[in-house]
Amino acid sequence: VLLQMLPGEVFAYFGLETKKRSNHKYTIACELSNQNVGYIYTKEAEQQGGYEATPSTYIIMNSDAGYQIVDAAIENLGKLC
Repeated sequence: VLLQMLPGEVFAYFGLETKKRSNHKYTIACELSNQNVGYIYTKEAEQQGGYEATPSTYIIMNSDAGYQIVDAAIENLGKLC
């Protein structure tokens, strides 16, 4: 079992995408670890608006952040397997 830590409160899409793209049969995506950087939302959620998809006043993050985090997570998992 591989445990991939994700910072902040990620939308479910990013956890599922991490598990789907992992080359290991059993991968667990764990959010709210390695710092809380706020909500990490999808581009679709940003377009729809709402509380979770509003840029934070204490963290500057663009709508690509979640996708970049997943790419980095997959790269890191690839180094382990």
